Amino acid sequence: MFTSLVTAQLVGLALLRHVVAVEPLASLDFEELVERLAPSLEVHLDRLRRE
Repeated sequence: MFTSLVTAQLVGLALLRHVVAVEPLASLDFEELVERLAPSLEVHLDRLRRE
């Protein structure tokens, strides 16, 4: 279940950043994008690790 949440979040981000080009996602530096996204992904991955 948590892998589905991580996948959905990454696919949604890719669509918003590259297909729809929603600002500020489209022009955000990769490093800053990772800094902003990593904490929410870590929550799901930590839950997956505990299962």
